[in-house]
Parts: sequence; structure tokens; C-alpha cells
Amino acid sequence: MRKIDSIIVHCSATKAGLDFNASDIDRWHRERGFDGIGYHYVIRLNGMLEKGRDIALVGAHCKGWNERSIGICYIGGLAADGNPADTRTTAQKRVLYQLIMDLQKEYDILQVLGHRDTSPDMNGNGVIEPYEYIKYCPCFDVKEFMKSGRELLFILLINLAIPLLSSCQSTKKIISDSHITQEDSVSTVIRGKNMVNKKTASEEMSTLITELKEETTILLPVNDSLMMKQGIIIRNVTQRIQEKETKGFNSETLAKEDFLSGQYKVKVRKEEEAKKETASVKLRNGWWNLCRILCIIIISFACYIRFRRKKRT
Repeated sequence: MRKIDSIIVHCSATKAGLDFNASDIDRWHRERGFDGIGYHYVIRLNGMLEKGRDIALVGAHCKGWNERSIGICYIGGLAADGNPADTRTTAQKRVLYQLIMDLQKEYDILQVLGHRDTSPDMNGNGVIEPYEYIKYCPCFDVKEFMKSGRELLFILLINLAIPLLSSCQSTKKIISDSHITQEDSVSTVIRGKNMVNKKTASEEMSTLITELKEETTILLPVNDSLMMKQGIIIRNVTQRIQEKETKGFNSETLAKEDFLSGQYKVKVRKEEEAKKETASVKLRNGWWNLCRILCIIIISFACYIRFRRKKRT
């Protein structure tokens, strides 16, 4: 396997709204004397990702960089009048970002460039300026695109966490009152059993959160569909929490029926009703803990990426 340290983004230099595929580009490149398509991936207007040349093979997309890079081409790059323009659709932007993150993770790549960023630095100031571009391809700033994608992810997570925090703060009194009612309504034997059940539930919640952290750590650099995957993980963990709480309610009810009789049964029923009313509150608290963990991991990952880039520079 060849050594890969860069990803280079291209456009097909076709007008906005005209869709083409990898087979079309393969034909164009063969007509120019290439040994098949020069790009490794092609992203169509609807976001469909098509494979081009095998990654194990040297590409034919950027002179001087082919041996060490992976070439990605999105369809478009020209306005209706034929001038360079960022014509990417929303679907293309999403798939492009996800693909780059996947490749960075798989091949440990730090450098992501646009074709124009490989132009020679004629004034030697360390910055490739517009007048130095050999080509305008891919017609947008790739570095800014990747930066804005990470910032957008962080903002979305913060927006998710803020309403959950407010909900948790507004329900503290309800939890406290419910706890007093429960303690007054059970016998000493049942109270001891409840303490064991609560300890078990706490251990189960800790296990769920640990699993979520492990899944999220794997998820962050990969991004097959970042926000969708996070939603699926949170939903799955929430469902498991609800199942465990429901199971706890049922087992606790059976135990109380065995211990209590007469007037205690009435109190137990009231206790169960109070606990069910606070179940949603506990669930929101669990959501807040999960979101806080996600935010911490996101910030840590962003700092790690910046550190590695500075170190590489």
C-alpha cells in the first residue's frame, strides 16, 4: 500500500445543474490519454458517492501530488455563464465532509487541500494567493469548509444541551418532594429493598454512560453520517434506560405485594404513581448527562486536531 498523507478536492469543471457520474469522467480521462479515471471518488449532484480509481493505485488528478494523495471530485464548479463558482448542493457538501473525515481516520491524514492550494508560492510568503492559482478548482476554500463543519457540529450539540439543562433545573423541587413521599409511604423492609434497587439502577446507568462514551469516541472521527449516528446512539441508550426503569418498577411492585397487606397496599399504589410521574424527570436528567459527555468529547477532539496540525506545521 502506498503512503498517503493528503486529500485533494477537485471539481469536474461542469456547469451548475448538469449531473455526470464516474463513468463519464472515466471516458473523458481516457480520451485525454489517461489510464482510466484519475480521481478516487466522485460526488454527484444528489450526494451519491461513486468510487473511481482504487485507492491503492496512484491517482492522476494533481501533478506532483498523485503518489501521496487521494483525489475527490464533486460534479460542478462552473456557473451557468461558465465562470468558476461554488455550485455544490447541500447533499454534496454533507457527503464531502463525511467522506473526508472517514478517510482522515482510516489513513491518518492531516492535510486536506483544494487543487488550487497546490499551486506554486511565487512570492514565497507561505500563502497561496488567488493570483497564484494555476486553476480555480475546486472553486471554494477547502480549509474554511472543514473548519466551519466542526464548528457547526459543536454549535448543534450546545443547542441540544441548553434546553435539557433548563428542564433539569426546573424539576429539582419535584424530585425532592417525590422522594419525601416515597420514604414516608413504605415500611423499613421495603425501604431497605429500595436502597438496593436504587444502587443497582445507578450501576446500570453508569454502565450505559460508559458504553455511550466508547461509541462516541469511535464515532467522532468517522462520520458516516455524524449527526444521524449521534441521534441513533442517544435514542438507543434512552430506550435502554426506559426499559430498565420499567423493569425496576415491575419487580419492585411484586416485592411490595409480597410484603404489604391491607392499608399498606394503598400507600404502595400511591408511591408507584408518584414514581411514574417523576420517571420523565429522571430521563431528562439522564439526557443532560449524556449531552454533557458528548460536549466534553467534542471539545477534546477539536483541541486534539488543532494540536496535531500545529505540531505538523
